[in-house]
Amino acid sequence: MGGRRKSLQEMFAMVEASGQLPKTSQPAIGRFLDVFTELAADGKKVIAIMLDGVLSGTVQTARLAARQVMSEIPGSDIRVFDSLTAACPISGMAMEVLAYAETGATMDSWRRCWSGGGRTCASSGWWTRWSICRKAAA
Repeated sequence: MGGRRKSLQEMFAMVEASGQLPKTSQPAIGRFLDVFTELAADGKKVIAIMLDGVLSGTVQTARLAARQVMSEIPGSDIRVFDSLTAACPISGMAMEVLAYAETGATMDSWRRCWSGGGRTCASSGWWTRWSICRKAAA
């Protein structure tokens, strides 16, 4: 849509005027490779929470890039998770991950917490899982 960010009001006006919904494009694998390589080279551990894999191929692209980087950089640890949503605030999930990490949680404990539920985000199940995991870590 013109290569520039649009306000919510502009987006609704464009949909109303054109009768067409906006389209999105998943990032190219090269973008993931660049970011994951830079972070791994700096010794950072990476947790990537992606848009629902049913709705977008982004999570699969990120997983391919993560596997490639981890095979090229010894000791790198990149975990890619499907958010199982496009409606819940993925940024809220990310903030909870950061708060959980500050408790000293390991990458494996984060994975166990995330894997504890199914498609429950719409009912705030992810928040309940995080609350339980954070209390257990305290």
